[in-house]
Amino acid sequence: RWNWYGLSAFSLAYDISQGREADVTRFLDWAATNGVTVVRVLTTAVGLFDLPPANGRTSAERVLTLATERSLYTELVGLADTAKRTFDHTDHLQRLGTLCQRYPSCLIEVANEPNHPTQAKEVKDPNYLRNLQSIVKFVSVGTLVSLGASHGPSDESQDYTGGDYVTVHGDRTGG
Repeated sequence: RWNWYGLSAFSLAYDISQGREADVTRFLDWAATNGVTVVRVLTTAVGLFDLPPANGRTSAERVLTLATERSLYTELVGLADTAKRTFDHTDHLQRLGTLCQRYPSCLIEVANEPNHPTQAKEVKDPNYLRNLQSIVKFVSVGTLVSLGASHGPSDESQDYTGGDYVTVHGDRTGG
């Protein structure tokens, strides 16, 4: 039995890309000594920080190495802020799958809150995400893949089920 104690650490790949590996190492040391088992990392972003997909993939590999050294799993989030940045989703997810093939402690969440206003129209479609999941599974057979969690009052909906596991955010309305 293994307990999932996840923590969103969205900026770890960005921090690596900005030369802040020492900060990432301190954070991962803290996580490993405080019962965290999974860190969730964005591989692209526009809103919180500017991380192009190519930089995110390169930096994510270093995050995976550092996390693995501390016996932590890493959940790489493939798609975020897709309404604000145009890029090839299929290529990005394929490359993440190839990266995860080298790290047994790597998981992939196809999209962060697919129905969030910052996501492109196609990312909101569960069938589109299932197609991307199948592409990841083709290049990385053993990698576990989640479609993503809903957003806002629909956090616990079943719209994005069908992956190897289901990412659920508890309803955050009202605190």
